[in-house]
Amino acid sequence: MDLRRLPFRRIVTLLLVFVIGAAILGGMLIITRDSTLGAEIRLPLLAIIGVIALLVALTLMAVIFGILGLSDRNEALGLPAGTVRAVMALSLIVIFVIAAIFLYSSLASPPGTYLDQLTQSQVDSIPGVQLLYKGLQSAPDEPDKRYYVWVNSPASLAAQDFAKQMLTLLGVLVTAITSFYFGTKATSEGANVAAKSPLPKLVNVSPSKLTAGTTGTITLQGSNLLSVNEVSLAQLGSAAVLNGSSVLSNDTTVTVTFDIPPNASGKFDVIVNTNYGDTARLDNALEIVPAAVQATG
Repeated sequence: MDLRRLPFRRIVTLLLVFVIGAAILGGMLIITRDSTLGAEIRLPLLAIIGVIALLVALTLMAVIFGILGLSDRNEALGLPAGTVRAVMALSLIVIFVIAAIFLYSSLASPPGTYLDQLTQSQVDSIPGVQLLYKGLQSAPDEPDKRYYVWVNSPASLAAQDFAKQMLTLLGVLVTAITSFYFGTKATSEGANVAAKSPLPKLVNVSPSKLTAGTTGTITLQGSNLLSVNEVSLAQLGSAAVLNGSSVLSNDTTVTVTFDIPPNASGKFDVIVNTNYGDTARLDNALEIVPAAVQATG
C-alpha cells in the first residue's frame, strides 16, 4: 500500500485512530498499575475502556477496509455483515467474565477493616481467623500499650444476595444477546440459501390417469425437486384443490398419494411447493376418469 497515493484526509483519519488506540492502551496500563484505586473502581473502568478499545479497533479496521476499497456501504461501519452483532456478543461475554471474577473475589476475600488505639485485652478478644495484622501504635516503654490491627470483615448476607442477583442478571443478558446474534445469523444464512436455491421444474407425471373415488399414487419427474413438501391438483374454472399426502421427494422425482373424490373428473394441473416458497406447475398433466371409463379402457 503506497501512502503517497492516499488522500490526505484518509491518512489523517488513520493516524488519529492510531493515536486514540495508543491513548486507550496507556490508560488501561495506568489503571491496572494504580494501587491507589480499589478493585471495585479498577475493574469497571477496565471493562469500559476494553469495550472502547474494541470499538477503536473496529474503526481502524473500517478505515483500512475503506482505504483498500473493501468496505460495504450497506453494513454498519462498512464491515462485513454480522460484525457489529458479534462485537456486542463478545463485549457482553467479556463484561460477564470480569463481573463474575470481581464478585467472587470480593466475597471470597472481603476488604479488611482498620482499627487503632486498641488495648491488649481488646486485641486478644479478636478471633485469630479474623486478625490479619497487628502493630504497636504507642511507644514500647509505655505501660498502657496501644495497638492498631487489620481485621477480616465477613461479607454480609445482603452483599451475597446482591452478587447472586447481578450474576444471574448478567448471565441472562449474555444468553439473550448471544442467542439473538446466532439466531439472526442462522436466519440470514437460511435466507441466503433460499435465495440461491434453484427453482423446481416439472416435466412428466406417471401415471397420467387416476380413477375417481379411489386412492392413487403418482410420481412426478423433473429437476430441483428435493425441497418439495406440498403437491396439489387444481382444475381450470374450479376453486376446489386436491391436496396430496405422503410426499417423498429427491432431486429428480416426487412421489405423492391422492384421495380422489367420486365426483372428480377431467384434466388437472399438478402444482408443487417447496420449503422456500417456490412453486412449479405442469398444466393438464393428470386426468381423472370415472371408474366405469377406466374399467372399459
